[in-house]
Amino acid sequence: MSKGKAPWLVPLLAGLLVLIVLVWGFLKSGPSYVQVGGWAPDFTLPLLDGGEMCLKELHGQVVVLNFWASWCSPCRLEARVLEQVWKEYGGEVTFVGIAHNDVPQRARAFVQRHGVTYPNGLDARGEIARAYGLTGVPETFVIDREGLVHAHHVGAIIEADALVSMIEEALNASP
Repeated sequence: MSKGKAPWLVPLLAGLLVLIVLVWGFLKSGPSYVQVGGWAPDFTLPLLDGGEMCLKELHGQVVVLNFWASWCSPCRLEARVLEQVWKEYGGEVTFVGIAHNDVPQRARAFVQRHGVTYPNGLDARGEIARAYGLTGVPETFVIDREGLVHAHHVGAIIEADALVSMIEEALNASP
């Protein structure tokens, strides 16, 4: 083959290489989302007030997992609702907040400003968000005692009744 006879060959090979890398990356990482009824991916979350929390250590409890960010206006609206429901359930249900795409100082200030008392941490590298297939903030997952995702809510929860309903269903569904 003489030079210049196949100008399409180099772009074709480059495109094929890119396609192979993308497919390999997708297959290696596996699914990047969870579905209602599927297992909740385990994670270890560095908490904003120090220490860390591991989801597998909460097995046997109903868990409300809320992804939020200090820069998110809808997150500000739902913060009081989440805190209110957290207080209503006391130790019966575990709430965990995960600050996504945020700065530690701003996340801490958000928690303090909105009076959030349940554990919150920072997903600094976005690994937890990827595992859950986060599409944006806020998003909330309710995980049952068996570790299955019982409910998934995209957007702000501005009515306590909506969250209470999801929690009650998870409590009643779990042994």
